[in-house]
Amino acid sequence: MGKWTTNYLKEGHSFVDIYSPEGFLISRDGVLGSSIQAFEIDELDTKPDYVIGDNGWNQHLMKHLTYPREAARSGTQGGVELRLTILSSGRVAKAEVTNDDVDEYLAKEAIRVALISDNWSPGIKNGNPVNSYMYLKIMFRLK
Repeated sequence: MGKWTTNYLKEGHSFVDIYSPEGFLISRDGVLGSSIQAFEIDELDTKPDYVIGDNGWNQHLMKHLTYPREAARSGTQGGVELRLTILSSGRVAKAEVTNDDVDEYLAKEAIRVALISDNWSPGIKNGNPVNSYMYLKIMFRLK
């Protein structure tokens, strides 16, 4: 397990990434500069989107999402609702679970997969890319 801190002095952001002993990114906490604002979707002219679109997002999930062994053993299924903070650069700064009563293993996997998806088009407000929030749901179903 390791901790990696990155500071973007020009933009005033910093990130603390936590890695598992196997080397997988399991958590990212992004701190926006004090003068930086993030907008909700309804405040934007264009909402953030995965660069390749829905098909690309589905491909990303198929390639990177794994069913947590602990959840599979217990037969746990369900949806994890996330709020992503997407920076004006398209980088995911933070992923937070917004629904209650979600299995911790499913939540951790949804966060991990969201954090490694740095291919976002940022939200647009008044013709400029801005920091914004993106809401999505990742479903886990056993076959």
